[in-house]
Amino acid sequence: MTRPVIALPRLLSGIEQAILRYMPVVLIVIGSAGLAGYFYQKHQAAIVAMPIAAANGLPSESPLPKPSDYRVPPDQPKIITVSGKANIYGLIQKVGLLKNGQMAAPGNVHMAGWFSGSARPGETGLAIIDGHVDGRFSDAVFKNLGKAQPNDTVEVEFGNGRKVKFKVVSTKQVGVDEASTALFQTPDGAELRLITCAGKWQKDSKTYSQRLIVYAKLVGRANR
Repeated sequence: MTRPVIALPRLLSGIEQAILRYMPVVLIVIGSAGLAGYFYQKHQAAIVAMPIAAANGLPSESPLPKPSDYRVPPDQPKIITVSGKANIYGLIQKVGLLKNGQMAAPGNVHMAGWFSGSARPGETGLAIIDGHVDGRFSDAVFKNLGKAQPNDTVEVEFGNGRKVKFKVVSTKQVGVDEASTALFQTPDGAELRLITCAGKWQKDSKTYSQRLIVYAKLVGRANR
């Protein structure tokens, strides 16, 4: 008997409200359609230019299902944990591209988003997972990402129970204009980068002034 898949909030298209405060945050430049970022595509050595922007509309803050009730395909990331003071635990939603060619982002503040245009965590290349730093009424999945320190462990569990582990090697907080370059630097082997908003809230631009990026390298795999 086929087990039901937990439905996730729909990712809306468009950029009209992309500069609203509580938007998902893999977005390097919110509301700036002209600025391009870069992502590392699986099995390719080249860096491909692509626009990065937020999904339109405010993300949900509804409670998530229990991990045992949350289903994803066997080869898709399901759960992320970060050890140490960050103490992060969250379910992972797959995000891709919107119809306008821009990168989508998580539809729930409590959920992280694996960009399916990047490598799967643990594979050679760059894997990208983003998350919200806050919501309108509740804390978000990457609220404490700024507490991550070198040598902390980041673990990603897949739908089939397989786990891959990464070691944090560095963190960087950069301005919005620098974030694209900082996030999409060419990886060396299998790397994972986590990103969220940081800095001060800017009333005029309706976005945070900086982006926080955590750089991590693969240290091991474990089968179920």
